[in-house]
Amino acid sequence: MTQPDVWDLLGRVGLARPGARRTTAGGPDTLRDPTTTDALATMLAARLGADRPDVVVVWEGLHSAILGYAVGLRLGAPVIVLSDDEGLVTAAATVPPGARAVFVAPTTPDSQIRRMVQGYLDSRGAQLAATAALLGTAEAPDVLALADSPPEAEPETPGLSPIAGGGDGDR
Repeated sequence: MTQPDVWDLLGRVGLARPGARRTTAGGPDTLRDPTTTDALATMLAARLGADRPDVVVVWEGLHSAILGYAVGLRLGAPVIVLSDDEGLVTAAATVPPGARAVFVAPTTPDSQIRRMVQGYLDSRGAQLAATAALLGTAEAPDVLALADSPPEAEPETPGLSPIAGGGDGDR
């Protein structure tokens, strides 16, 4: 499958090429086109190759769980949903000690979530073999992705400088 074909499939679930018109608000919508979601999950599972994980791990959220389920189905691996409960990572099922896990997400997960997943697996004696996403970023080259989104350019505002200390202001 060519890269334009992959971008066409990604667009059907709301992951548009930068600069293209978005077809969904916010993130991906895996329920919008189940056939496309299945095709994307099949491609992602194939990209993981013969090095099959023992378990597929996803972070909380409906669309992550749906994608993880479809990838897990193709790999013949159970899916475990992780979530953050006031700073404590919890799981919907037990990760077996010694398991090789792949962390699956629609888009490249935030580095903090990736660290939380890694820490959880380490604490259970499991290994994070790979992180896989439908849409990756240049900032996370270790994430196995079907397509990469170019880095977002910081908008320049003449006469303004960043806040000292890099704070987010009103957060």
